[in-house]
Amino acid sequence: MILTAFLLSAIYWFYLLISSQIIIVYDAVEYESLGRLLCDHGFREFFITGPHREPLYPLLISLAMKISHYSGLRWDSILKIMQCLCLLNTQILLCWVLKKLKINRVLIAFFVLYIGISPSLVNATFSLFSEIASIFWPLAIVALSALTWSNADTLKRGQCLGLAIATAFLFICLTFVKAIFEPVSFIFMSIFWFRLIQAGIKKNTVLFNNLLCFILSFSFIYYGAINSYKLVNKFTNHEFTMTTRGPVIFYSNAQKRAQSIDWKKFPAYALTIPGNEFCVSAFDSASCDYWGFRNIDLIAEKKVNELGHQGFQKEGLNQQLFKSGLERIQEHPFSYMFFTLLEGSKFLFWESTHIGFVLYPQWLQNIFDTLWLANGLTLFIGGLMLLAVFFALRQIYRHRREKPNEESAIILFCLWMTFACIVPLSMTLILKRYFLTLAALFLILIAYCIDKTLKYLCHKK
Repeated sequence: MILTAFLLSAIYWFYLLISSQIIIVYDAVEYESLGRLLCDHGFREFFITGPHREPLYPLLISLAMKISHYSGLRWDSILKIMQCLCLLNTQILLCWVLKKLKINRVLIAFFVLYIGISPSLVNATFSLFSEIASIFWPLAIVALSALTWSNADTLKRGQCLGLAIATAFLFICLTFVKAIFEPVSFIFMSIFWFRLIQAGIKKNTVLFNNLLCFILSFSFIYYGAINSYKLVNKFTNHEFTMTTRGPVIFYSNAQKRAQSIDWKKFPAYALTIPGNEFCVSAFDSASCDYWGFRNIDLIAEKKVNELGHQGFQKEGLNQQLFKSGLERIQEHPFSYMFFTLLEGSKFLFWESTHIGFVLYPQWLQNIFDTLWLANGLTLFIGGLMLLAVFFALRQIYRHRREKPNEESAIILFCLWMTFACIVPLSMTLILKRYFLTLAALFLILIAYCIDKTLKYLCHKK
């Protein structure tokens, strides 16, 4: 049954491989340009003309272009094959994790199939956006972290070091696709610091030493790699950074949120939480676009021009944007926090048939455009997400005093990774596709909730 799920997914992907087309707009234009830059001139030119976007996805595009040069095949077709392999790797690892959780085999087959036909994940697979290059890494990080957590008091020093190196490598890869995972990594690792302090208080020497080895080794490798990349940027383009988009997005959203709440505009914002399509069905596009991504650059451009007239150069521009954002937040802290908390709730509504940027066969596009299916799927998965999160929190609380095992650790780290991502992302702007990075973790939480509920009901009967 599970093999059938893989096979059906592969057939669907093959059909879309030959019938769909990538629409290159917005960020995809820049990704294509960076891929060509790396293909033609390598990383030297990439750094000199930077700082640019995170390097791993442009590198994947440049590899597709290189293969295209020698094979004669279209580079975008080669890229779609590569991205299908990314989704396949995630499917395989998801299947393994669900087996670790002792999920029913029918449910495992269903969720393996769902990740292969999910409208949002398939959209990411056949578009020119970086989310598809990031979905495998969080799942792998959760699996390794759960292994470390559940065996921390029995591991040998060499095993701790090996797990730290592997976890750091996964986080490096993830950060080189999505720079937001640099602050995420700090929040994510704080749970290990908390357990380290507990071990010190309880004088559990073995656990303390193993966790200390893991944390310090991870920090040395991860931050060493990230800061080395930043230093190369500093020496070549005078910017000690991964990418320059963060301060722009942070400032623009601080400017929008840190103001007296206009309750006449609030309903439009509330409807953007499940998706912009919900907003435009009830309000005019201008009211919805105000809260969306389209006016971010307009708000930032006005501030950048203002700072330019004040004499700020490229080197200090990002720092000043960040500082200006903080100053704006201090003027209306409660308003900013209110909208930031609401922004964080968008993670529930990651599924959608309307993410865009892919030209599908007409029959499939007609299905995706069916209003009851499009909105119903988003709300249904959002409802399941909410139930699954509360169920997982309840399970963790109930078993909080028990010795950690791999099952409870997997659920703990699925939740903790989600929280660690929500915090920095909600301070900027959350688009549906941003949380596709964590989609496999969300499906694990839903599968776990359904499986435990069904087993409980069967046992009760």
